[in-house]
Parts: sequence; C-alpha cells; structure tokens
Amino acid sequence: MEMTGKEKLLLLADVLDTKVPDGQFDLNDWTYEAFKTQVNTGMYEKDYSCGFVGCAVGYACTIPAFNDLGLKFNYGPIFEGNSGWPAVSSFFGINSSSAYHLFDTHAYSPKEWYNPHAVAERIREFVKANEPSK
Repeated sequence: MEMTGKEKLLLLADVLDTKVPDGQFDLNDWTYEAFKTQVNTGMYEKDYSCGFVGCAVGYACTIPAFNDLGLKFNYGPIFEGNSGWPAVSSFFGINSSSAYHLFDTHAYSPKEWYNPHAVAERIREFVKANEPSK
C-alpha cells in the first residue's frame, strides 16, 4: 500500500497521541540503548509493553505499515539506502530543515522532550500549513 508523505506524518501523529505509554518517549535518542537490540532484531512488542523508549522517529520505525514501505531501524532509521536524518527526510518526503523542525531535540524546549503529544501537534500543524492548494 502506497502512502503520501502527508498520510505518513498523520499516521505517526496518531501513533504518538494514542500508542505511546507515559514515560516511554524521549527526543534525546532514536531509542534507548538498552532497547536497540530488541528493535534491531524485531524482538519488541507492537504495543510497546516491553518497555521500549524512543523518539518520534524511533516509534515510526516500529509502525508495521511503515516497515512494509521500507522504513527499518538499525541503530537509527534506514530507508532506501539512506540512514539517519536523510532516511527521515526521504521517507516522509520532506526536506532536511522540515525533518529537524518536526523531530529534532533542539527544535523543542526541554519540557517537550518527553511529550509525544507536543510532536504530534507540531506534525499536524506542519501538515495543515503545507497542504497543497486546491
């Protein structure tokens, strides 16, 4: 199933708002070191009951629909031969400055680093402001 960048971003916003347990979100790293092996080997639960902690992009790499489209995780996001931030930009169809604005720690105040809803809200605002004219 193909998805537009807008659809991908909105799905991620929904996951951040509805699936991320309290205390299991942190913009400071793709995922916590203790859980990187679980993510890299697929040994995590899709309901995140294993204690997975990650940032928005770390969570994006666990969404089955995104995995089906080629987004993977190996100590960071991977998509179509790109890794890290270039993979994020390529997967969501956004430029690097937009990727940083939506997902980078430094684009948020420290009080927002542990709040998935702040990222979800920014994603939705970005999509709304960047919708094609009709």
